Amino acid sequence: MTFGKGVEVVFKAIPSSIVQIYALLRADERGMDAMASILVSAMAVAFTSPMISYDWDTSPYQRSMVPFAYLYVPDKNLSGALCVLSKMTTFYNFNTASECNRKIVMCRREDQGNLKAGDLLDHPDIYAGWGDELLKPWTLKNWVRWEEEKPVWFTDHWIDCVSNEYMPYDWRVKYKKTKGRVDDDKSRRRRGSVRVRESLGGNEEL
Repeated sequence: MTFGKGVEVVFKAIPSSIVQIYALLRADERGMDAMASILVSAMAVAFTSPMISYDWDTSPYQRSMVPFAYLYVPDKNLSGALCVLSKMTTFYNFNTASECNRKIVMCRREDQGNLKAGDLLDHPDIYAGWGDELLKPWTLKNWVRWEEEKPVWFTDHWIDCVSNEYMPYDWRVKYKKTKGRVDDDKSRRRRGSVRVRESLGGNEEL
């Protein structure tokens, strides 16, 4: 049983570790704190789950009360393996879909596009999910032109949905002064942005 639980510890740690390692590899900065977080998280998830199941596995009374319980999947090796695979598949499919959506937006010959890319970005939760190294250069490069051309989707509401860090600094100042672009908690959550100017003493965000 000790060997079996040791194997279980390893495999319980795999899904969460893959997710965190993936995030670490995509991060701009990789410090020891992030690596330590992965280790602690993996061991916490891996160690706690088998120990809980160990208590149930070795308790005849508990097993008689819930004979097929294994946390939230049946107490069978195949079912446990399928559960782990389903987690990894779901994570992979989500990120694949996200990459696909980014490419659809970025490959538009026109900003609005046949499928109205402007409308697609008119949702703060979706935009926050897409706001990465691909969309940031896109918005910074084209923002001044959009201000001049005024495409139909370039509305105050759309602008309010854009995170601060994906807007040119001069325009952030402008909108903060003229459009009431405030930094209260609700607005920060909506844009997926956090004000750091006062805390860091810099001017990278407003």
